Amino acid sequence: MREVNILGTQTVGSDELSSITSEFIGSCFNDDSEEMGEWIRNSFQNRGYFTSSVENVHIKGDDPLSVPKPVAIEAEVQEGPRCVYGQIRFTGNHAFASNKLIAEFPVKKGDLFERSKIGTGLTKVIKLYVADGYLEITMIPNSSIVGERIDFTIDVEEGSQFRMGKLQIFAKAEQADKLRAAWSMSEAAVFDESYLEK
Repeated sequence: MREVNILGTQTVGSDELSSITSEFIGSCFNDDSEEMGEWIRNSFQNRGYFTSSVENVHIKGDDPLSVPKPVAIEAEVQEGPRCVYGQIRFTGNHAFASNKLIAEFPVKKGDLFERSKIGTGLTKVIKLYVADGYLEITMIPNSSIVGERIDFTIDVEEGSQFRMGKLQIFAKAEQADKLRAAWSMSEAAVFDESYLEK
């Protein structure tokens, strides 16, 4: 991508707008205006503009035969108000207390909203669960806006807690014995999916 023009913003300063557009210069993206709009919206949301909307995304290619194809992007953005984090609540969680799950999010109440930090927190919570045998964990985050504050309620479906079954190793006897000796998760122990990486 060689150029990004963002039109329609009301409160974003020129330095911040330049910082946003520079994230895209030189990057490769699919030739999909809807996907490009979502990337631009993510960039605004990572700067606190949670309610931002992106419309009329136009992708203009210079040389259709080039690979990758150099393009210019133009989009209209309504950034909306700058938002901060409010409360994070969990429902449906039983294996872990809510305060333990909230501690996995790298944010504090009153911090400027950054979309990527919600994703980081959800990923860390999932790792916590799968390390304790909850391999089917699902979470649905729901947001509500109160003024310029964003509250999140995260609905958790933990599923069943899995345990280690039989260990079967298909290899030559000597190699199988070594691997079996190295495997320390005993049968019927809570299955820690991250143990496979270790």
